[in-house]
Amino acid sequence: MAQQDTIGQQSLAFIGCGKICTPIVQRLLYAKFLDTHTLHITTRTAESKLRLSSILRASPTTNLQLHVLETASTIQAANTIVLGCKSSQYREILSTPGVRAALCGKTLISVLGGVTESDLCTALGGEEGEAQCDIVRALPNVAALVGESATLVSGGSASARQTACELFQHVGSVHEVPPEKIEAAAVVTASGPAFFAAVLQSVSLALVAKGFDEDSARMFAAASMRSTAKLAVTGQTPEYIIKQVATVGGSTEKGLRLLEELGVREGFGRAVNATFEAAKKLGAIKPAATVENGASVGVDLSGQAHVIPETMRAVVLKGVRQIEVEYRSVPMIVDDCDMIVKVQLSGLCGSDLHLYRGTEDGGSDLIMGHEFSGTVVKIGKKVHGFQVGDTVVSPFTISCGACFYCENGGVQAQYVRVPSADTTAFKSPPGIAPRNNILMADIFPFYAVRNGFSQLKPPQIRKCIVAVIGCGPVGLCAIAAAGTFHPNHLIAIDAVPSRLQNAASLGAEPKNYSTNEADLFEHVRCVTNGRGVDVVLELVGQKSALQLAYDLVRPGGVISSIGVHSAEFPFTASQVVPLSEAPKWYAKFERMEVQKVIFDAEK
Repeated sequence: MAQQDTIGQQSLAFIGCGKICTPIVQRLLYAKFLDTHTLHITTRTAESKLRLSSILRASPTTNLQLHVLETASTIQAANTIVLGCKSSQYREILSTPGVRAALCGKTLISVLGGVTESDLCTALGGEEGEAQCDIVRALPNVAALVGESATLVSGGSASARQTACELFQHVGSVHEVPPEKIEAAAVVTASGPAFFAAVLQSVSLALVAKGFDEDSARMFAAASMRSTAKLAVTGQTPEYIIKQVATVGGSTEKGLRLLEELGVREGFGRAVNATFEAAKKLGAIKPAATVENGASVGVDLSGQAHVIPETMRAVVLKGVRQIEVEYRSVPMIVDDCDMIVKVQLSGLCGSDLHLYRGTEDGGSDLIMGHEFSGTVVKIGKKVHGFQVGDTVVSPFTISCGACFYCENGGVQAQYVRVPSADTTAFKSPPGIAPRNNILMADIFPFYAVRNGFSQLKPPQIRKCIVAVIGCGPVGLCAIAAAGTFHPNHLIAIDAVPSRLQNAASLGAEPKNYSTNEADLFEHVRCVTNGRGVDVVLELVGQKSALQLAYDLVRPGGVISSIGVHSAEFPFTASQVVPLSEAPKWYAKFERMEVQKVIFDAEK
């Protein structure tokens, strides 16, 4: 190690050299970037100096100077200074006598997370935004030691950024980002290795449990993670990679489903927000309502920031049987009763098929979807029932399909504007897995059952005969819900054998009306003593299904129909319910009823 008094014309100084800066210096020495340079490092303790002396091996042409508590003189001796202390220490260090004068006219590169340019200027004794030196931020990560750091560079003059880029390109890739975005990006680039290492550890431990030794398990998991990362950096989206690996009904899909049920994705999102919040406290980051590029930032009660981008991906109906994924502007609050929700999951409803197939007119530029769950990221001034950060469910609401709100955007997108939020969305009950939450957005199977049984007391329900027409996903949910009421007979009606098998597995009596309609009516006649079915749940939405329901129900019985009907009804309202009672039933679908259904369904 060379210890010379002569300082070359080109010199670099590190103020602090801990876990982040030590591998950076090691890599710079290894890459011979510091040849013909003088490298100054000042530490807070003699122990740190001794540690660095044992770790760093300078080349014969690098003049390495190690100091203890000589901040001002170290800065004075260098052209470029890297501030590498702990984020909690920068005020004390920069307020040291002589530091401000020593920095005048020089380039200061800060690697501190959570400490903005304004924070640094203030610590140097100047007004906020006033710089006595050219300050640029460069946030690397721990992979600098192996030359694979992803360093974010922001702020300062063009020449200062160029200096930082030239320095940090020797320890990995360099990415320039706007100042207002660097902290959020750093959560992924700087803290990301720890998050991904946690995944690596979990997968490795699972292999160890299967009999592998720890080293082999870790290498297998790391190789898989590395190959996935290489696919991602070539432009392949995570969705594409998952689709290439996981086949419908396959083993990988089952594993992914379990991760969803455990809320792993949501957990990572919350971890990113928690890291951002902690970084904010390090240097007084102040999330604003808007940022320069038009993106928005919402802040929940815990102080967590939710950055809202300008654009999003959305599923768009372009015409009959024509669906495309397009980039669209993220919706904005246009009314004080609106709120913006980041969509977590969106349901695919049978009524969406009406638009797709052209039986209902959806136009040629409609964002699809009407059932979703997600997280509130922004609220209007008159929204009282929600806060930023709440997990919400928005079920199928009554709509005309022709007004401004119906024509301007669905929920199969990354963000959605929820009009009249206090009456069209509901807070999710705590502890519900994301996959179950989205089922709550399609409450109609559960609502159909509760509506069908609403006029019956429990003893009457246990004696009644129930028929469910349609055994698709919605019908199966209705069968499962009806089964919890324990009716005397639960008859499942469909034309698809596989669906009837699924219905039978839920305890229903399967009947194929297509191949043996006579058997269906004979069975109903026998179990009802000829009077007809007490409750019919119609979940198809076709004229023939509604006619079948009318043919099966007994006089005075109940038909609970929740399908979207495009054709004329095969009977009039007066045949079904006295007109004097009709308004009561039209008003039955109201907020408290829906909320109770959602909570009961989760139970």
